[in-house]
Amino acid sequence: MPLMHKADPMLQPPSPDAIQAGLPAESYVRLRTFLGTTDQQLAEHLSIPMRTLQRRLASNRFSSEESDRLTRLVRIFKEAAGTLGDVDSAREWMLTPNPSLDFKTPLELTATDTGCVEVERLLIRIEYGVF
Repeated sequence: MPLMHKADPMLQPPSPDAIQAGLPAESYVRLRTFLGTTDQQLAEHLSIPMRTLQRRLASNRFSSEESDRLTRLVRIFKEAAGTLGDVDSAREWMLTPNPSLDFKTPLELTATDTGCVEVERLLIRIEYGVF
């Protein structure tokens, strides 16, 4: 699995203008690779229908709303990697049902902003050893 380095563009948050213009398909492909998920799984958690995902990948551009959700998920994955120490631990954590999240996976909760906040709060608790 690829390592995340400081020079990795995935570590650099896109500008608001870039999100508004729509992120390139490469952003999605890199996240899918880091998470080790299928298109079906990731599209579901980004609330993008499969047919729409296929069109976005073919056109090489996501809508601003999809780009915002993609950026949010990248941010949480980076936070998990930082808190847990590496990409592999973050990937496993994102895909494993968690008792603190009512036995849902952190990835499942990232489909909504409220769920993202809950996942970020859990990462803070993990970082500071508060369970």
